[in-house]
Amino acid sequence: MEPKAIINELISVTAQLSTLLEKETAYLRQRNLAEIREMQQEKTGLSSVYEKLMKELLKDPHLLAQIEPILRVELIAKTELMDAQARANETQLRIAREINEKVIRAIADAASATKKRTGAYSQNGKINRGTNKQAVSMSINETL
Repeated sequence: MEPKAIINELISVTAQLSTLLEKETAYLRQRNLAEIREMQQEKTGLSSVYEKLMKELLKDPHLLAQIEPILRVELIAKTELMDAQARANETQLRIAREINEKVIRAIADAASATKKRTGAYSQNGKINRGTNKQAVSMSINETL
């Protein structure tokens, strides 16, 4: 592949990834997981192409020297924008993970607290909290 073609494709893929990361970050802020899920295949595909192009570019360090200065400047600008979008995306992912961990912890704590307060009924109808048996949930169907 010609150096100019590699750079042009890299500029295009970098811009697309940047836009995708920006959208994903907005969806993370909105907690819109359905939209994020739909974007994953495109994100994976673009990331693979980006990685392939970067490997090809880094194979021969002289390729960048052959690139027109205007293309080099455009690539640097697109890369800096994508890096900024990636950092913002990472921040939102960390926030979402922390929120999920807190919710899970709260649910686990509530379940644990509820479990400690329950006891089994004894033969005389009193709650026996000293037993290791768990209370059994029952319902009676009184319809004929």
